[in-house]
Amino acid sequence: MSTQNYHIVAVPPNEWGHMRPMIAFLARLVAVSLSSVDVTVTLIIAESAVAKARTELSIQLAGEGIQSAESRFEVVPTAVHMFWPAESYLPALKATYAEVIKTKEPDFALLESMIHPFFGVVRSSATKPVKVGAWLPVALPSWTSMAPICYIRDDPQAYVKQVQTTMAEKGLGYMEAASDAYLSHVNGRVLRIPGFPEMTDYEGFPQEALERQGLQVFSTWLKEQPKHSDILAVGPLTSQRTPEVARKEKEEADAGGFTTFLDEWAAKKGPKSVLYICFGSVLLPAEIEHLYAVMRVLLELQIPFIMVLSDAARAALPAD
Repeated sequence: MSTQNYHIVAVPPNEWGHMRPMIAFLARLVAVSLSSVDVTVTLIIAESAVAKARTELSIQLAGEGIQSAESRFEVVPTAVHMFWPAESYLPALKATYAEVIKTKEPDFALLESMIHPFFGVVRSSATKPVKVGAWLPVALPSWTSMAPICYIRDDPQAYVKQVQTTMAEKGLGYMEAASDAYLSHVNGRVLRIPGFPEMTDYEGFPQEALERQGLQVFSTWLKEQPKHSDILAVGPLTSQRTPEVARKEKEEADAGGFTTFLDEWAAKKGPKSVLYICFGSVLLPAEIEHLYAVMRVLLELQIPFIMVLSDAARAALPAD
């Protein structure tokens, strides 16, 4: 019996928190379909993140017990630093995609939701039916709990009108106007969202949430919209680590001294006594002095913390 061929073209952004779960998902998808479907994946990656993506892909595939990745995965760099804003990345991404589909068109295009201007390119380039999926790498209940999202959800037409008005009056592009409109609805009000503790709208990601309940609420709302789409919850994507992968991960953690530091502090103060600070692989506080203020307080109160900074973020900080 011959196996069915199925080709996926995936485009994650180079923000690590967005790219990594997509790579994990694709590795899992290939692993579970080995016996029934010949799934091949082309990953189009911003050139600044190619090396990191290849390393992560190897780790995820090894965790799934797949050793020979070359025949199933191909990583294709595109000449952009990051997928933002659209006018900066779209020409290069179009050109890269055109080269990719010369060899084989996708049956499914998995695209990061933030690069929605590219969705139409995939559809208009297709010479056969192609499904397009939007990848939204967030905890959905947290996403739907934020006050601006509640506002958009309850009255989407009013939000669209506000964005259009902001564009016209302030001369802003769509993304800038959308951000302006979005943030204008954060005012400290108390929110009561299914699956969440009571909170103010300043709390974008509360510490305790019921994933399933929040997802159901969001799915119900989405399907009530005139042009609804199916929504699938994926995760958590924890693969079965092979002994070799687990050993390498432990060695990397030990080499940085993090494991020893955390173990010693946990022995002294107990669980939940170390603060973890990370701004992601792309962003950094706009006012560096605000970051310094937080660090000064932590040092004064002798609260141990681990701060993770990308190379770009580290370079943006003064030498002191």
